[in-house]
Amino acid sequence: MANAVQILLIFLASVLVGLWGCGMLMDTGLLHGFEAEVAVALCIAAAYALVQCLFHGGTLLLKPARGAGVLIAESLSQLSALILLLSLAHVRLPLPAAASSLPALVTPLLYFALFVGLHLFFKLMFFFAAVQGTPVSRAASLFWFLPAGLSVVVMAGAAGSYLLSLENVSLLKQVTPEQIMIGDVTMTARLLPEKKALLFPMKKQPGRTISLFFALPPELKKEVPPLFVRIRSTSESADTGKALFRAAPSRTTRYRLAPVDGAWNAISFDSALLAPDTASILVDWTEKDPADWRARLGLKKAPVSSYRLWVADPVIQ
Repeated sequence: MANAVQILLIFLASVLVGLWGCGMLMDTGLLHGFEAEVAVALCIAAAYALVQCLFHGGTLLLKPARGAGVLIAESLSQLSALILLLSLAHVRLPLPAAASSLPALVTPLLYFALFVGLHLFFKLMFFFAAVQGTPVSRAASLFWFLPAGLSVVVMAGAAGSYLLSLENVSLLKQVTPEQIMIGDVTMTARLLPEKKALLFPMKKQPGRTISLFFALPPELKKEVPPLFVRIRSTSESADTGKALFRAAPSRTTRYRLAPVDGAWNAISFDSALLAPDTASILVDWTEKDPADWRARLGLKKAPVSSYRLWVADPVIQ
């Protein structure tokens, strides 16, 4: 019964810590999108639960004991997370008037510092209670490594879900193709903004080469840095009603494109790179280097470019 109560309190405290951590990342502008927010909140909550279970199990493994002091100290350490409710509810601290000019993030950090202080104090009391408690078998401490293992699974799943959410792309729909002449070549093309994607019907055709052509709008009077084009295969048909897509990393190929003004710039690849069940390909581009670890983790938020690229229909040879 005591273990069940402590597991429940750790779960509730984990939820509060996860929500608080997610809220802080949202307030700092590092986190965007509902799916990413849920994944990060789960990851933080699972990490907190993992640390708590390992500490609890490790302490009882070294000093196996039971008693009212052990239960009360552990319960109070988890209940101290209720302080974070005040932060989540945006309750203002009674700070001096001179502190009103401090950044908005100071208040939640003060609440968190108060929580950490109380939590560590009661954890210390828990340790001393275990040292002085009634000795029991060490086998009882092994129970705590079960929820610790579950926390690892949840944390890994949430982290994977977050990383996959960064691969989401919004489909550009109802775009009328136009006959565009760039240089001496006229092609059927569509204007594609950054962080949007075009969906082209495509089948895997072994031995064939697929070419995509990109061009800067003639009216664009600025130097454009090298761009990064992402081509992803999907089993969805080109007339799907979906507005948001995600493709597995194994279906994604990235190319570096240095666009030359006044000409169509080609990217060619072997059709063998496409997955066997490919029905369409998604094409999008960005100025951010995908090799940048901050961009890969979603920690580097760059403004969307104001210009668009002409993207011609694929040519199969």
